[in-house]
Amino acid sequence: MKQWVSNQDGLDNLQLLDVAEPTELREGEVLVKINRVSLNYRDTEVVMGLYGHHKSLEEGKKSIVPCSDICGTVVKVGPGNVEWREGDRVMATFNQGHLSGQVQEEHMGTGLGLPLQGCLTQYRVFPDHGLVKVPNYLTDEEAAALPIAALTAWMSINTFQPFGQPQTGKDKVVLLQGTGGVAISGLQIAHALGMTTIITSSSDAKLERAKTLGADYTINYKTYPDWDKKVMEITKGKGANVIFECGGAETLRKSFACVAFGGLISCIGYLSGKEDKSAGSMGINVLALSRNVTLKGILNGPKDRFEEMLHFYNSKEIHPVIDREFEFEEAKEALKHLFSGSHFGKVIVKVAYFPNLHRHLNPHKSNNMMKAIALFAVLLPAVLAQETETFTNPVVYEDFADNDVFLGPDGAYYFSASNMHYSPGAPILRSYDLANWEFVGHSVPTLDFGERYNLTNGIAYRGGTWASTMRYRESTKLWYWIGCVDFWYTYTYTASDPAGPWTRAAMSEGGRCYYDCGLFIDDDDTMYVVYGATDVRMAQLSPDGLSQVRTETIFSASDAGVDGIEGNRLYKKDGFYYILNDHPGSTTYIWRSESPWGPWEYKILVDNIPSPVQWGGTPHQGSLIETPEGNWYYMSFTWAYPAGRMPVLAPVTWGCDGFPTLVADENGGWGQTYPMPYPAQPLMNWTGTDTFQGSSLAPEWEWNHNPDETKYKVDNGLTLSTATVTDDFYKARNTLTHRIHGEFPVGTVHVDFSDMADGDIFGFAAFRDRSAAIEVFREGDTYTLRARHNMTQEDSAWETVDQGTVVASEVLNTTEIWLQVSLDARPSGSKEATFHYSLDGASFTALGGAYQLWTNWTYFMGYRYGIFNYATKALGGTIKVLSFTHA
Repeated sequence: MKQWVSNQDGLDNLQLLDVAEPTELREGEVLVKINRVSLNYRDTEVVMGLYGHHKSLEEGKKSIVPCSDICGTVVKVGPGNVEWREGDRVMATFNQGHLSGQVQEEHMGTGLGLPLQGCLTQYRVFPDHGLVKVPNYLTDEEAAALPIAALTAWMSINTFQPFGQPQTGKDKVVLLQGTGGVAISGLQIAHALGMTTIITSSSDAKLERAKTLGADYTINYKTYPDWDKKVMEITKGKGANVIFECGGAETLRKSFACVAFGGLISCIGYLSGKEDKSAGSMGINVLALSRNVTLKGILNGPKDRFEEMLHFYNSKEIHPVIDREFEFEEAKEALKHLFSGSHFGKVIVKVAYFPNLHRHLNPHKSNNMMKAIALFAVLLPAVLAQETETFTNPVVYEDFADNDVFLGPDGAYYFSASNMHYSPGAPILRSYDLANWEFVGHSVPTLDFGERYNLTNGIAYRGGTWASTMRYRESTKLWYWIGCVDFWYTYTYTASDPAGPWTRAAMSEGGRCYYDCGLFIDDDDTMYVVYGATDVRMAQLSPDGLSQVRTETIFSASDAGVDGIEGNRLYKKDGFYYILNDHPGSTTYIWRSESPWGPWEYKILVDNIPSPVQWGGTPHQGSLIETPEGNWYYMSFTWAYPAGRMPVLAPVTWGCDGFPTLVADENGGWGQTYPMPYPAQPLMNWTGTDTFQGSSLAPEWEWNHNPDETKYKVDNGLTLSTATVTDDFYKARNTLTHRIHGEFPVGTVHVDFSDMADGDIFGFAAFRDRSAAIEVFREGDTYTLRARHNMTQEDSAWETVDQGTVVASEVLNTTEIWLQVSLDARPSGSKEATFHYSLDGASFTALGGAYQLWTNWTYFMGYRYGIFNYATKALGGTIKVLSFTHA
């Protein structure tokens, strides 16, 4: 296997070596395959030979495998182990011997990455007590980010708090120095605890990002060198209760000057230096006595406090901030990037995996990967049609999440998805081979859920159509769509044709939410809906399918040992009922019963299976699909921002125990390719040019919230009149969106803006909760072309916190233009958008440089193209979009 080794003589001298593979485990040992390594400033000092404030107990500098923070998978356990199983996802504690209580000197000899060998390696043996379980909602890179940074932050706030009783309350003020891993973790923790937060940095851009994480106040210490006085001004002379002292010698005096009476200064780092330039004048004794201050060095924390912190993280679903991920071979570059100080959040190294090692360690013992390989080799030919054609995942490289896929009465397969606050809602796709899809329409013609869905009395971002369900019912010749909106009402829409028109047939009483539901029509025509999260419930519907006659809890997430379940779907096979659902972020469950009302037993269908998309999230929610030939497939989706959540397909087989098994690839992952279920039947071209012929928009178009129908017209082009007078990009009505397609999407709009009014802004955006655009602004008789970056919403109430910054502009002498947006939408790519314009449609010029796309998951939807036109002074102006081309 390979691992990185340092002689503690500099970053450039770090070596990638081939070393012997671990072969034997002693009692109490566990072998872990390292998936991700998170870097800390400590690691750069170790590699450079500068780490000395709690260094190795041995004399001299030895060769060391650096780094301590990992997320990995248990691949083998030693004799007598009862705590860990193969396949468990784990993190390592930093000081392996520090299990509880205050840190003791002997604990310092058990630190990973010095004095113990570290974790920048493919496999490592740990003592069983040196591992903790990863919460299921966290990705591998997020989990790896926690052991040092987050636990140090947790202890910096709660070191004197009783176990299980963290500090809380807005009256408690936390001051965080800088935007490194510990400070950002502290910001997230303090915000989640309801505390008041102040953060400092020399970068306004980093401070703006800190605001989106919950920072109440920000201070640029270059602008305000006497930042301690600013803290006292903010706190009305009281000072900060807890200070994250990351600066060291040159910031400590200022920390003493702005700490609250009886406050805590948690000494964490020394980025400004290790020696005070005027040590003789420091007077720490006087400073401490004058404010009754506690000055405490924070050396991470014990295992039990780590588990306490993880319980808190899980309850709040806190997601660590990831700055950037590097490949294993790029570890030197990753450490240099960290040392440069340009990062915001954690720097991650993705560890390469060589599957032969696992087989070498377990030559006589089967495992999930080997079973999957055997199933693929032995069973696949008997299950699939003998086609030489293959399909590639994702089957559509676009954002279609929360799928409900089923066979329709016409022999085609139908795919219902969520699209949240976009209107019309609940898009429908159709396929004849499960791999090639076309757009059909939408089940929810308008988001008729209240005024805020019109952007007239509030906003509804991330509301609307979530995971819902759709089926055809032969007895009524109707198509049904059922979904819960705003966690309160359940709506039913019906149609005689999937292309529409659809009408609202029913709305439940308040509080009856069929959350993440699945509709099933039984052999006797009884309609059932399975739904829920913590508790999973079964509802029996009335004969017309429009009301409820019975509901009861059939099982709970705790029955599977997890804290939440969602994405419920209901099926029937060989007289048994089956429920497919998942634990968010990781695991797909399949439940079986002889009755819709139970009792139910379950097995795991997939658990943290690698995505077929590089750096994509594990597929874990979706639909089981039965073909008329008796073959079965699982359509799930992979979280792959900035593009979004994209559908992936894999065959499943059924065992003699009555449960399905997913057919994995040769490495135990979700396959990039599989044989076609049927001969390929291509339908639509997902790229091309739309010149807006006819009188209505194609179904691929969706508005941001409901549009003002009087303010647009389709007639040999798309005329967009201003529908809102606003200065808020996210509150402008009639922004028209289109999903991006493929790894490197390019969208171009041709616009005539000769009828723009004074004060109007129109443009073409990479649209999401953090957006950028190329736009034209009219002021008087001057038309200015601008690149505007970083229009931003915060991620709870979705209020706008930044209208963006104009990063480039130039005056135009024309009223016709081509605007272009190009993106690298790969989760493993640069994740950047660039903007161009043309005056002739042939030669394009860049404007404004690259914009870093936002990949946080909380908005759920991926990036889209957005065409917008709004007024800042008065309504009345129009533009005409002559064409839209996407490639």
